[in-house]
Formats: sequence, C-alpha cells, structure tokens
Amino acid sequence: MKLPKFLRFFEKRDDTSDLLNPKQWLIDALSRYRTITGVTVNEDTAMNFSAVYACVRIISETIASLPLMVYKRLTPRGKERAVDHPLYKALHLKPNNDMTSFTWRETMVKNMLLNGTGYNVILENVYKGGIGIYPLMSNRMRPELKDNQYIFHYRFADNIERIIPKEELIIIPGLSDNGIIGKSVITTAKEAIGLGLAMEEFSSRFFLNGSHMGAIATHPGVLTKQGHENLESSLNEQYSGLGNAYKLMLLEEGMTVNKVSVNPEDAQFFELRKFQLEEIARIFRIPLHLLQDLTNATFSNIEHQSIDFVVHTIRPWLVRIEQALNCQLFPDEQYFCEFLVDGLLRGDIATRFTAYTTAIQNGIYSQNDVLEMENKNPFDGGDKHWIQLNMQSIEDVGKLIDGSREIVINGSEVRIIPKEIKAIESNDLNPKLAKKLGKAYKPLFVNALIRILKREKTDILKIIDDKFTKNDLDNYYGKHGESINIQIKPIIYAFSEALFTEIDGKEIDITIFADSCTQDFIDRYIEDNLKELKSVKIKDIKNKLDEWLENKPEDLSTKEIPRIIKAFNKYIETIGVDGTK
Repeated sequence: MKLPKFLRFFEKRDDTSDLLNPKQWLIDALSRYRTITGVTVNEDTAMNFSAVYACVRIISETIASLPLMVYKRLTPRGKERAVDHPLYKALHLKPNNDMTSFTWRETMVKNMLLNGTGYNVILENVYKGGIGIYPLMSNRMRPELKDNQYIFHYRFADNIERIIPKEELIIIPGLSDNGIIGKSVITTAKEAIGLGLAMEEFSSRFFLNGSHMGAIATHPGVLTKQGHENLESSLNEQYSGLGNAYKLMLLEEGMTVNKVSVNPEDAQFFELRKFQLEEIARIFRIPLHLLQDLTNATFSNIEHQSIDFVVHTIRPWLVRIEQALNCQLFPDEQYFCEFLVDGLLRGDIATRFTAYTTAIQNGIYSQNDVLEMENKNPFDGGDKHWIQLNMQSIEDVGKLIDGSREIVINGSEVRIIPKEIKAIESNDLNPKLAKKLGKAYKPLFVNALIRILKREKTDILKIIDDKFTKNDLDNYYGKHGESINIQIKPIIYAFSEALFTEIDGKEIDITIFADSCTQDFIDRYIEDNLKELKSVKIKDIKNKLDEWLENKPEDLSTKEIPRIIKAFNKYIETIGVDGTK
C-alpha cells in the first residue's frame, strides 16, 4: 500500500535504518548545529553572543552606510555618475518598494556573514526603470547540484519550496570551496561561538545564584553498591551539567557537604572570556577597539587600525558585492556600480588638509573638489586646477617670468610692470638682449604647448572609434583654434610687451602685432598638425600624439621665439620707433 505523501518522510527505507540505527545523513542533519559544550549554534543563537552580534553589526552597517553609485565609463578613460540610468536610484536609494538601499544592503551582508552566501532576487521590470531587487534569507535557500548544474530551492513564508532560476538571482558567495556556495561562518566556527555562549550562560548563572556548588558529599555510614549507584545517578541527573549549575542540593540520611570554593578570577575565567572575544574578532577580522576592547589601543594606532579595517575587512566584501552586481545587472560593461569609501579613509583634520594642499598644488584636486569632500558649498572660480609655478592657475601660467617683470592680464588688456627698464637707442632690438628675453620666456612657451598638446591628445582619442574618418579631424581642428588661442595668446602678448619695453620711444599699442603673431602661430600649428595626422594610419594616431607631446613643445618654442623677434624688428621698421611712420 502506497503511503500518503506527508507520511513518506517517516517511511522505513531499509532493514538497517530506523530511529535506533539512523542513517548518517540524519545524524549529520541533527548534529550540524550541536557543539561539544552542548550548546546549539545556529544563525539565531549565534547572534545572542554579544561578540558575534557586534561583529556582524559593524561590518553590515559599515557597508550599508557607504554610497553605492552607478557610473558610465568614458573614453579613453575616466567615469561620470550615471544619474539617469534606471538602476541608479534602485542601487543608491531604493532597491524595492519596501526597503531603503541601507536596509537592503545591511540585510544582505548579514546573511552573507552568517551563512556564507548572499542571495538577491531580481524582478522582471528592473531593466525597464522599475525597482525590484529583494534580499533573500540565506538559511531558506537550498542549493542542489544536479547534472553539474546548481538548482536553487527557496522556502517562502508559506513554507512552500519553489525553484528560483539562477538567472534571476544575484549570488554573492563568501569564502567558498566551489566558487558558488560560500562556507557558513556559523557551522565552521560553531565550537568557538558555542564556547562563548556557554561561558555567557555560566557567568549569568554564577552571578544569579551567588555561589558555586563544587563540593564533597560525606555519608555517616557505609553505602551499599546499589545505594552508591542511586546516589551517583541522582547527583548526575539533578546537579551535573551547565543547566543545573548552582542549584540548591538536598541531602538525606545525615549526609554532609564540604564546599570547594573556586574563584572565577583565580580560574582565569574572565581571561578565557576575553580570549573568546578575541577569537570571534579574529574570525570576522574586526579590530578589537571596534568591539570596545581598548586594552592595547592608543591614540596613535587607532587611526591606522581603522584604516586597516577598511582595507583588509571591508574592501574584500565591497569587491565581492560590486563584481556580483556588475556581472548580473550591467552585462554591456559600459555602466558599472561602485562604493565610495573615501569617507572611511579620512584622517584627522590636520592630516586631511595636508593631503588636500599637496593635491591642489599638483593639479589633482580643485578647491571645489576639496570643499565637496568636506561637505561644504563650492564657490565661483573654485573649479580651476593649480600647479606649482608661483601658484598660478593652469590657464594663466606665464603671467610671471624670471623675476624681472610681472605680466598683468585684465580681460583683453595685457600690460607689463617692469622692475628695471633698459632702453636702447636703436630701432632694432639688441641681439644679446633679444636672446636673453627669449631664454626667459621659453619655459612659458613650452608649458603652454604642453597643455595644448595634452588637450589635443585627449580630445582626439575620444573621437576615434569604429566610425572614425580623417574628415573628423578637419571638424575638430576647425574648433581647436579657440583653445590654442586661450593658452598661447597671454604668452605672446607678454613677450611682445617685453620686446616693446626695451625700445626707447613713445608708448605703442601692441595689440595689432601680438594678435597677428598669435593668429599666424595658430594657423601654422593647425595646418602642420592636421597634415601630419592625415599622413599616418588611424591605428598609429596615438603613437603620433605621444611623439608630439614628447618633442613638439621644445622644438616649436625654439623656432617660435626667433620668429617673433624677427617679426618685431620688421614691425618696428614699418611703424617707426615712436609710432609715426
């Protein structure tokens, strides 16, 4: 007769398997969470141990509090926040209708820490702008390996088990044997956790009863063998074991008790509890000062321990989560998600501002970048980047020269304030003086050309793709003249002013001359570069740009300064030193 389905679980499978002689799988199932101390350790009981609770809370809350951003990759490098992407809001703010992003990630990480694997289910409309990423309880998931494929059975709230297709899951394993299912910390470290729970229960009972019934019982007469066995059985059943500690012992037939008092501190009980705290901290890789154990902590090493916590504890979990989300949610790899950890790595205010100063002086951060990191409002003009050349903005490098004069640029007006003017009685500039001025201004030309070529390289590499043609270069260089003008015009104006200052005569408007030199340079520069790029294969354009950046600033500066001086002498002959011709 065929048994009903719900009774088949109790059906005897063979002659060698019954409740007195169970199969090994049943033994394993019943003993999985049982420890040598007799304490049952599972996901729920483990969280009753304060050290485990603290470690899980520290890691899960830290990861949940970090901003999770969606970015778009830029070409050839770089990234920008993809605030318009449908998953930006889902990951950063609200992954589903019931949770915030903080709660979702906190729940997911807690499951990963205790069970070894984090599971999330993706709703069908997540790619259409909807929100539907839900964390699943890992202890309700039952992975089954069938035909070399994992099938995931999930027991829902109605206790009905259903299969969830793998493609609808985001699976994030911790330390794993097979790369699919992570090892549960609870089952792996159950003895350490069980010992900690046992000691907590022991200490609670100790302080509840105020004494420890370690004693020697003495009987006035002689016990028979049966009487001895009965007494021993009674003592074992009623007074032995952790659950019977500190119970009041009742004695009969004139028996007396000689109490053996054991001081927990003498027995190093508290030292053992402290060791178990360190043991749990070691398992979860948590610095002890975060668990309020400041025994070996100092003001000088806590900051470095906190940074070490971010690097060696938090970062591996972040990488696991990022890579799992990116593989499942962003298959095209144009977009990706990433945690922001800068806030966790911030030092004290003195250390931060020293780092900010170095970054600003080397052109890495703008002042507004620093204000944003300090949660302050930006200001107009604070987006400029600076370099160490008498602390000028990159756009205005060249305003100061070798200490002999200062160039002042105010809108379109360019003028020079000389510290020492040496006039000569000639329409032509003295060759030695021209050479000296050229040598002083050459570094400014070189720096300006480096910035022009760097911008040029970045822009051209951005527009090179599969559909790129060399006609695109004509379009680019048609607009590039404006950026060249911004960089080179202040240098040519300053150099021209210095040349005119050395001529003994009335003040002359240099605008026509400087504008002419600037436009002549831009026209020749664009024509030469465009011709060179069109002569090489598209795949060799990057190499050509690298070659330019290495050689052109020096070569062009060496040629351009004598050209301007020669044009200056010719211009003076045309208009006269006093501007009357």
